[in-house]
Parts: sequence; structure tokens; C-alpha cells
Amino acid sequence: MASKPTRRTATIAVAVLLAVAPSTIAVSGSAAIVGESGTALQVADDTVPYTDLDEGLFWQGQRLAVTGLDPGERYELRRITGSDSSAFAVARGSDANGTLTLSTETLDGRYFLRGPGITAEREQVFEVVEQDFRARWSTRSVGAGRSADLELLSNRGSYTVAVSAGGLQFEDLERIFDEDDFADSYDDRERDDEILLDVANDEPLRARFTDIDPDTYTFQAEVVDTNVTATATVSVGLSRADVEFERTVVTEQQGDVALVNVSIDNAETAYLVVGDHDSNFLDVVEVTDGSGDGRVSVRLNTRYMGLDPSDPGVPSDIRPYRAVANRDSADALRRSDDLASGETLGELRSGIGVSGGLDAPLDATDYPIVAASTTDIRRSGNRLNIRDDRDEAALTLGSPRLRRIESRAASAGAAGSGGVATFRALPRDGTIALGDRVVVAVEVSGVYGHLLTEHDGGIEGVVENDAEGINLTVEQADGSANREPIEFDLDGPGTALALDERENILFAAIDTERVRTTRELEAGQVYEATFTLTGVDEDVERYSVKRTQPSHTGYPYLAPGGEETLTTSFEFVDREASFRDSDEGLTAQPVAGVELTGTTNLAPGSTLLVRTRTTTGRTITQTTTATVTDEGTWATRHDFSGAEVGQRFEASVRDTGGTLATVEGEIVPATTPTPTPAEPTPTATATPTATPTATATPTPTQSATETPIPTAMPATTTNADGPGPGPLVAVVTILAAALWASRRAARADDRE
Repeated sequence: MASKPTRRTATIAVAVLLAVAPSTIAVSGSAAIVGESGTALQVADDTVPYTDLDEGLFWQGQRLAVTGLDPGERYELRRITGSDSSAFAVARGSDANGTLTLSTETLDGRYFLRGPGITAEREQVFEVVEQDFRARWSTRSVGAGRSADLELLSNRGSYTVAVSAGGLQFEDLERIFDEDDFADSYDDRERDDEILLDVANDEPLRARFTDIDPDTYTFQAEVVDTNVTATATVSVGLSRADVEFERTVVTEQQGDVALVNVSIDNAETAYLVVGDHDSNFLDVVEVTDGSGDGRVSVRLNTRYMGLDPSDPGVPSDIRPYRAVANRDSADALRRSDDLASGETLGELRSGIGVSGGLDAPLDATDYPIVAASTTDIRRSGNRLNIRDDRDEAALTLGSPRLRRIESRAASAGAAGSGGVATFRALPRDGTIALGDRVVVAVEVSGVYGHLLTEHDGGIEGVVENDAEGINLTVEQADGSANREPIEFDLDGPGTALALDERENILFAAIDTERVRTTRELEAGQVYEATFTLTGVDEDVERYSVKRTQPSHTGYPYLAPGGEETLTTSFEFVDREASFRDSDEGLTAQPVAGVELTGTTNLAPGSTLLVRTRTTTGRTITQTTTATVTDEGTWATRHDFSGAEVGQRFEASVRDTGGTLATVEGEIVPATTPTPTPAEPTPTATATPTATPTATATPTPTQSATETPIPTAMPATTTNADGPGPGPLVAVVTILAAALWASRRAARADDRE
């Protein structure tokens, strides 16, 4: 009797030519068996129990290595054809180590092994599936420097591909694709000009075609462990960039910042050629649409255009051109930069008769701007020949002006709170309540480029800035006997500068509670705010921005020795508020919506607290807020419908600093509306005939008309027996109307 064969456990490993990443099947040690989500395969370092094969999924083209079999024995791989049937697929012999290697290139279906040492058939069944694989680009053509997606579509979850393209070297591929998609050993096929990339769940591979020669490229992607391939073709840089200006004429003053909006299509980068021979100025600016929205907004700082930061004495942080959006960019080419035409920018400037870099700001004239897709800029005599020009515009610079200065009052708070939008709406005001803010508004142009670049819009840019010839001071108009006038420290706490470039107004906001002064501020003091522009010294022929030369001191847009000054004055007063029509006390009817009004010298926008509290009878306390208008008035409404006739009340108004006014009042009877007689209907008289006819006079119809009471504003009301909150300030006005008697008398006169 034959002995019963001993049941043995075989092991299987999946092997490929390229090892890239560990398997995702749960195995011991570092064995690398790949399941459905595996990206690469390697020969196992440890054995894998044969039982782990059950329901395993492998991809056609992978190699399977079965270990732990009897050495030198013959084994069959059988394909399952039915519930109780199978068919022979392939037979292989194990090597001297008991390892059996199988190719899956022709396999497709469910399989199991049969042979010595394997007694339980069909228990460990695995499947081999053909990998579907397609490739396409997200666009057929892409501009030079622009991005596109290589989309790889498969029925497989994740895997590694080797990507190549005729005409592109490994360094090109490395620059094109995102390093986040690189496989661990992405450069293993560098010699073959192939880059290894990981793909997962059909996520596209992002490609940016920077510094790639214009051409049509066919990209091939090969799955490294199954050898399936797919191709996709894209044209790079063959469709020229389409560049357009939003406005063809941009007008600005010397020294300010001009905004130029450019749309870019079919490319990521375009070029602005600013100036020509006639303007004796030439800059080439590279603009990049880093955000990918097809639009770049460029700020041209006319104060520093034409300056080269590499020149000795020029501040190194100066940027004449800046993109508004953070991901976009705008950078001026330097004299030594090469153009696509084959010469440098410096050579091009000399060739058309434009002198070197500027020492002084641009003059007031017209500067043409040409949008181009490349820097293929040549010269024909002293004229520019821009080969790839797309659109034209012009920058028109006018002379700056100092027009006016005035003081405005802003509500109490941090010096810069509210900003331009708030300060722009404030009316002119020559009286400032102590505790409010003083806002000095100066309408001036030609200063914003300097303030934004070298001072970031800070107030120090207009405080004793001799280097630029700008000076703002605030000091007492007349000092007291034997004492110097009080001066404001505008470069300290409690001050802020807000720039309104659109309207050419700068706002110096001063918090009178925090600003440093040489002595204490008091009511009745009059102050003068003075804004001055001072040119360079009379013996200096031309301003220079270079710090190595003394002639840089002064405002560059005035003649040497010139000066312009504007002054405004304002007076400090104590904070006050009052009730309207309250000289003999207030009266209020026992109704809802009683309007309380008054006046105050606080700045527009200030908030007042209005409080009323009955002082006799049942206690009724209410508190509301009121906002000061531009006319210095305020109004709110309180509900007295719960009060009784004859009750006394107290009304007060206050701000955060304390009570400003308090008045007494009394609840009086409500006015009863009186019906107003309707106008009588005119008498109709019949036309006489041969037989007289009596005239019929209809009886007049009366109708009662009541005077409506305005709708009450909401108020916070509390009824309590005890005392209410602390004293608050208020103003009151009683609504009532009934003039029907006089109107009736007037109608009687008319009938007579």
C-alpha cells in the first residue's frame, strides 16, 4: 500500500525586471508580492506561503516565481474552465532550488498549480488580468512655458510608468514633470532618456513646458512590470501667444504708479516693450501668468522705471515693475540679458540711440508699450522691429501737482482704522473734539511711487523726508507767552498714513488720545498742518536718485530751488452734546416710537449712548445707540407706551468718555387725532330752458382724516422697581401734529 503523500506548503513570489516599490500585499519580511494596487514587483527576499495566493490578482505580463517546490520536478499551471473543470495551460519544471518561474504574457483568467507536494487542488486560486492602458493630453497644443496634463487611464489602481518622447532628453523630462510624481528610482532609465513616474487612480501627471523647443512631441508611457504601452501627442509652442491690453491708453502723473492689465492666451509668459527712440527710453519686461488665469496686472512705478538696481548708488530693493497677484510676476530685463534676436538689451538700446540707465525719473511724455510673445526685437535704423508683437498701448505721463489741503474729523479709534474708504467720505471740518482723530487730507500727485516702494506706504515717508523733499508738520499756530508752540510727533504712535492713489489724496490720520506732543492738548488751541514739497538745491542741474551723489536730495519734479507749500488749520474743542428743544425740559407722550434728537460736535460716525429712566412711579429704563451724522446731529427712538401721564423721567447722552448732557422730562397726555372735514362737493346747476327746472344741490359728504404717527425705532426697554444702569446721555423730540383748525379757517375764507 502506497504511503499517503505528505502535504507540503509551496510559496510564490512575483518577479519583474525592475524593482521600484515594495508590495502592498501583506507579507512577512520584505517579500514583494503585488496585488491589484501594487505599483511594482520584485523577487521576494522571504518566502510567501502558498496559501496567500488565494484570490490574488496579478497583471498580464508580470512574472510569477513559485518557491518551496520539490527541486527538479514537473508542475502544471491549469486554467479553471468551469465549476468542476480545468484545462492545461503550461507546464514548467522547478530548478535545483525548488523555484518555478512562470510568464503571464499569454495568461488570462483564473489559475491553480498541480504537481508534487501540492495535494489540495483549486484551493489557492489566483487570477491574471489584462491591463487596459490609454494615454492622452488634456490639450492638443500648449504654449511655451504653459502647463498641460498627461492623462493615463487604466483599469489598474496604481503602477509605475517609464515616460519618454522623441527629441527630449532625460533632463528635459525631469524639468517637464512634477517631482511629486517621480518614482523612488525615477532615474534608473536615465541612459535611455526615460523617466519613471508613479500613477495612482488615474490622477493626471502635470507637465510644464518651460525652456522646451517649439515642436510636436509624441510621448510614450510604458508600464514597467507589464510592458503595456500607450502614446499621446502634443504640440508645444507652435501656436503663438495671444497678448492683449485691457486699456490702450494709461494716463498717470510722474512719480505715481500706473496699472497695466494684460491678458495672455496660449502661453504663460509674454513681454512688454516700453519706450522707443523718440522717448529716449527702453525697457523690456517679462510678465508671467503664474496663477494660470490668463491675466496679469502689472504696476509700473514711474518713479523708478529705467533704473538698474545693479548700478552703484541705486537702492537695491527698488522694483520698477511688480505683478499685483502673488503667483504672477513682472521683471525688467537687465542690460546684459540676451534677447531672442541675438543681442543684449544694452546693445539694442545703443543701437536705436537710447542712452544708458536713468539717474533721474521719467519725463512727462508719451511712452509706447508693445505686447509681444517673444523677445525677438530687432532694430531698423533707430526704430524697433518687434517680430512677435501682439498689441499696442501707450503710457501718458503728466506733471504732478499739489492742489489742496484740508482737515477732517474722524471718530475716536486707532489712527488708521477705517482707511481710505472712511477718510474719503468725511466732510471738511475745522473743529476737532478732543479725543477724536484729526485727518489731514492732501491732494497731491507724484509721490506714491516713492512712498509705496521705499516706505511701504508708512507715514515716515512724509515726515521730514528731506531725501525726497517731502515734509508734513502739525504744530500750534500761536504759542503761549515765553513758550514754544506745541508740535506733533507724526513719526510716533497714534499716527498712520493712508494712500488714495485713485484720487491722488494722502490721508494723515492722528489719534489725539495717543499721539505724542511736546505739551498737553487743550480746548481752544489752534493748530496748522503744513505740507511742503522742496526741490533740489539751486546749484544742482539735475536730480539723481543715486545715493552716492548729493543731488538726490529734494523732490525731483520741481525746478532746482523750487518749493510748494499748502497749510490748513483746525481748533480743538471740548466734547459736547445737547438735546434739541430742551431749554424748558422735555415732554413725551405715553406711546411707542418717541423720537429723541440732538446735536454734538463729535466727529461723524461716532456712537452715542442714549438713556432714559423714569424718576417717579413705575421704573422704566431704556438704552439705545445713536450715530452722529455729517451735519453733527443724532437721533434715536424710545418706547414710553408703558408710562403714565404725569410721570417724570431723566434723559442723558454719553460716549465712552462719560456723560455729555442730561435733561429732565415729563410724560404728557397723548394728542387725540381730530377728524378733518372733507371739502364740500360743488353745487351742480342745470342749464335753463323755456320751462325753468329746479337746481339740485347734493348734501356734502364728510370724511375723517387722522395724522399718522411715525413708526417707532426699536429700543432696549427694562421695567424694574430698583434703580437702572448708570447715567447715560440723551436727546429728545416729541412728535405731534394737528393743524386742522387753521386749515378749516383757510377753507372758509376761500368759500367767502
